[in-house]
Amino acid sequence: IGKGSACIPVAVLKNVEGVKAIAVDVCRKALKVAKRNIKKHGLRSRIKLIRSDLLEDVPIKLLRGRDVIVTANLPYIPEDYKVSPELKFEPSIALFGGQDGMEVYDRLVAQLVAIQPRAIFFELFEHQIALLKTKLPDYELKYVKDMSGEARVLCMERCN
Repeated sequence: IGKGSACIPVAVLKNVEGVKAIAVDVCRKALKVAKRNIKKHGLRSRIKLIRSDLLEDVPIKLLRGRDVIVTANLPYIPEDYKVSPELKFEPSIALFGGQDGMEVYDRLVAQLVAIQPRAIFFELFEHQIALLKTKLPDYELKYVKDMSGEARVLCMERCN
């Protein structure tokens, strides 16, 4: 969800046989780039692209009754956060997630409750992890540190 160039589903599918992916993004430009990358890696039959604001336009039948794993790299930077110079070239819609940075993730979490994915992977700041713990009580939460030693990827696995 929020796949941009589709690098995450492409990387997963290049390394895991027998799985398929649905790559979702709201941005037409991002979906064009994703389509090129999927074709380049020979994965057109395994990745379905859908233009959608989070899961709003994703047919629920594509997800129900399946072993769903969700990856999301959504806007998570608080609006008043000072970003590094190289990020200034990115579209702000891809970076900033409201006052606390969690606006888009909060919307997605509300949608995920109906799907109950087996596992969820989110990119965010370490201090934002606590904000999600109470919203996903049925999941065990762990995080992976980035190259600078900061917790950056939240890994959640359904407990039941």
